Amino acid sequence: MNRTGRRTRAGGNEEALTIRRDLAQKNPEAYLPYVATTLNNLGNLYSEQDRENEARKAYEEALKTYRDLAQQDPGAYLPYLAMALNNLGALQSEQNREEEARETYHEALKTYRELAQKQEAFLPYVAMTLSNLGNLEVNRIGNRRPAKRIKRR
Repeated sequence: MNRTGRRTRAGGNEEALTIRRDLAQKNPEAYLPYVATTLNNLGNLYSEQDRENEARKAYEEALKTYRDLAQQDPGAYLPYLAMALNNLGALQSEQNREEEARETYHEALKTYRELAQKQEAFLPYVAMTLSNLGNLEVNRIGNRRPAKRIKRR
C-alpha cells in the first residue's frame, strides 16, 4: 500500500477514535477496549509513516488504557498490554532510545512470561520479546565498535 493509502487508513482510524472516545464517555466498560485498540493501531500506522511523535503518544495512551483495563480484568487485557509494550519498545528502539526500549521490553517480557505460565500459547511471544531484547543488545554493541580503518594503497 502506498503512502496515500496509509494516510487514508490513518484518517479512518482517527475518525474511528473520535467516535469511540465519544461512546466511551457514555459507556466506558463497553468502549474503552476499542479506544485502546484503535490507539494501538494508530501507533502502528504512524510508525509506518515515520510520524514517530504521534506514534509514541498513541502507544502511550493505549498503554495507559490497557493498564487500567488489566487491573480490572487481567485475564482479558494483559495480552493487549504486553503487545502495546512491545510496540512501544520497537518504536523506542528505532528512535535509538535504548534504555527506554530495554525497560519497556523487560516489562513486556515479564507480562508474557506470566501469561505463558498459564497458557503455553504465549511462549512464542516470550521468544519474540527475547529476540527484540537481543537485537537491542546487538545494536548497542555494534554502535560502540570503533570504525574499521581503510587501508590505502
